[in-house]
Amino acid sequence: MAYYHDLREYVAALEAHGKLFRIKREINKDTELMPLVRWQFRGLPERERRAFLFERITDARGKKYPMPLLVASYAASADVYAIGMMCETGDIMQKWAQAQLHPIAPVMVTHAPVQEVVHAGGSLLEHGGLLEFPIPLSTPGFDNAP
Repeated sequence: MAYYHDLREYVAALEAHGKLFRIKREINKDTELMPLVRWQFRGLPERERRAFLFERITDARGKKYPMPLLVASYAASADVYAIGMMCETGDIMQKWAQAQLHPIAPVMVTHAPVQEVVHAGGSLLEHGGLLEFPIPLSTPGFDNAP
């Protein structure tokens, strides 16, 4: 079976299939981001829905985040889901069945892209703990996140 090497490769696949909105303007994660994403679920037919990559994130207090944020990258539509699974839409269930019948054994690695930046122990809070990440508010005014 084929798999994406990393999240960057998957984002490139979404973009190549026309299933990625790349938002380059600054967007507030606390007030604008999720309402914009939700808008597509209320106004677009499923075949037109895409994932969103927000490149310039800020929050309600004016904090700017140095990393982009990917939203709706797996569940925006059946087409997006199929791209994630590297199959056609009609083959999703069969691919899941095969994966359950043939699980992949875990492999220990010493280096991985997910480990490019690691905060541990006493340095865990030096960058804000979980507040280091642009965790969006799902429903501004009602959500208890982050």
